[in-house]
Amino acid sequence: MMKRCSLQEGIDKWFSPTQRAHIRVTRFRQNVLGGQTGVVVRLMSTTDSIELRFFRHGDGTWRLFPASASRPTMNSSAWLAA
Repeated sequence: MMKRCSLQEGIDKWFSPTQRAHIRVTRFRQNVLGGQTGVVVRLMSTTDSIELRFFRHGDGTWRLFPASASRPTMNSSAWLAA
């Protein structure tokens, strides 16, 4: 089981306290992956150029990888009830 991860915890994990003063967070929507919504976290510094994309998962956690796309499923109980 994965530990729940807030966006703040994700930022704290990947950026040092001195870098966090130079971070800009912007929201994005990525239609290619089924309408995934997330944020881009950019380090705005003269010496570093880092950009990470965090994706919001269905359980409320924020991860660096997108949530799995939901796939069509077949429910046999619907067939048995007919």
